Amino acid sequence: SNWDGAADLHEAKLQETGGNIDLLKNDVKNIKRLVEELMTEHSMLSEAKAVESETKEVREEFYHLVRVGVERRLATKLLQEATFELNPNELRLPDRVQEALAIEIMNHIHTEDPFDFKGNTGQRVFAFIGPTGVGKTTTIAKLASQAILKRNLRVGLINVDTYKVAALDQLATYAKILNVPFRQASTSLELERALTEFKPLDLVLVDTSGCSQRDNENIFKLKTLLAETPAVRPLLIMSTTTRDQELADISMRFRIFNP
Repeated sequence: SNWDGAADLHEAKLQETGGNIDLLKNDVKNIKRLVEELMTEHSMLSEAKAVESETKEVREEFYHLVRVGVERRLATKLLQEATFELNPNELRLPDRVQEALAIEIMNHIHTEDPFDFKGNTGQRVFAFIGPTGVGKTTTIAKLASQAILKRNLRVGLINVDTYKVAALDQLATYAKILNVPFRQASTSLELERALTEFKPLDLVLVDTSGCSQRDNENIFKLKTLLAETPAVRPLLIMSTTTRDQELADISMRFRIFNP
């Protein structure tokens, strides 16, 4: 009925205005919104029915996942797959349900060896990009230490974070502890010069300015800086505790780096 009402309203306005293009656009926007609302409502009803048919323990895990930010459809899918092979008695044991869910989540997480050069013996340069506070600098230090101690790689660190002096000091301290060369760059020319100096090294890790995914100005500045040094491969760093909706937003905003 909502759809029919929207269509009738659209037809009436079209005749009334003689086909005004602005009103047409507005009507299309309203119809799209109605369709999205109906689809969301249908999806939530389906999810609710699926969850309500489960045991109390399964329902509690579902609502816990939703509360901590897991998208509802993904929460439903995870639980359905996790509990598929559990018998009725196991479905009433909170520890058993949680264990099955944990295993299912781990099965959905795919990892790669960051030092697997896939037959490429040349230098690898990674720039760590992402929002403020997700742990880019700390991650760089961990990966650098693994590359040195476990793979015997020659590593260099570069900082292009011109906004946070603390981050510069932190990375410089890590470089001193690891006994690896460190450079600071605030322009594409300085970054290119640092990379030229680091040519003999196997792996170069570049720390970048952390900024909100809504800070378009600084995101584009960083994009411009890195775009002028094509040897750099951007890696998008995000926290695993971030809510699904925000993860999607971050991914979309940083998509311009093709990370």
